[in-house]
Amino acid sequence: MSMEYLLGLGRRAARRVLGPVVRRLRGRRPPPRVPKKPAPPAVVPVPTAPPGPEPRPIVAPTAQPAAFPRRTLSALMCNYNHARYIEKAITAVVTQSRPPDEYLILDDASTDDSVAVIERFAARFPFIKLVRKHKNGGNSRGINELVEMATGDYIHQGAADDFMLPGFIEQAMRLAEEFPHAGIISGEMIHHYEDTGEVLKVEIPGWTTGYVSPEKYLHEYLEVGDPTCTLSATTLFRRDAFLSAGGMRPELGIWDVSFVLQASALRHGMCYLNAPVYTWVCRPSGLTRKENVDLGRSVETYQNYARLMRSPEFRDLFSEKFVRMWLLANMQHASTMFTAQWLENLFEGEQKEDRAAA
Repeated sequence: MSMEYLLGLGRRAARRVLGPVVRRLRGRRPPPRVPKKPAPPAVVPVPTAPPGPEPRPIVAPTAQPAAFPRRTLSALMCNYNHARYIEKAITAVVTQSRPPDEYLILDDASTDDSVAVIERFAARFPFIKLVRKHKNGGNSRGINELVEMATGDYIHQGAADDFMLPGFIEQAMRLAEEFPHAGIISGEMIHHYEDTGEVLKVEIPGWTTGYVSPEKYLHEYLEVGDPTCTLSATTLFRRDAFLSAGGMRPELGIWDVSFVLQASALRHGMCYLNAPVYTWVCRPSGLTRKENVDLGRSVETYQNYARLMRSPEFRDLFSEKFVRMWLLANMQHASTMFTAQWLENLFEGEQKEDRAAA
């Protein structure tokens, strides 16, 4: 088929002639090229290490507590005729996991065997120092004398008829060293009522171990808690804060330590220890009960306490709300205690009369 022939044909005729040829040529097109897969890499055997001991597991390093400068503690006790209780009180202190740096015990002219008991402990534990008084001066004056003698950064006033719980000093001083600006360190307290055997725990609900600001102490504890109860027995004081608050004031009676505690916390904040650290034993013959049932003395004490809270030195610390709440609650408590004791005496008198008449 010559080119001249094709050119002489019309377009439609050429399509009829060349169509079958084109279709045959399309059917003979080579298949599309498919890229070859790369050859897999050669596997090179890795020489096996000779058998040896089992590898030790990786253990994360244990976090170490932060190191703070060590602070010192002077434990203080004023005793009067508590020979039958004082051995347990002293034993609880000297067997602490961290004993105090010094233990000053003042015997306030006892007439029982108290001095002999204290001397036996002093012979075994060099950090115990006995101070003997030949005339009774009262607990407040005795503690003030011991505070002046103390050399520790912190002080704790323990009663001769109560006792610390194990670990108290170690836990409290750990907080003191971590928060040296705090005025006090207080923990939970166990109340043991000797006449009934009842045991109660006194705590601050919802609080955890750590530092508490003066504002939180006032608004979330003093103004909402029970004004008739404090954690004084569980409290370590920064010695300089104790002295700047005026120390123990005899005119406040059994509330002397509570005022120093509250004033120190309102000035400097406090640390709270969320664990029982001290047992306070409430005895029918104890000083607390004797003062509570003396209505005239209680009223005078409470008036002195309120007057001091409102004084120029302290009125910026104590809110008027707390002063009023504290005064009302303690007056009611004193009235209740007085009435209960009066009725008890009345019934005892009637029973004696009945027995005599029989």
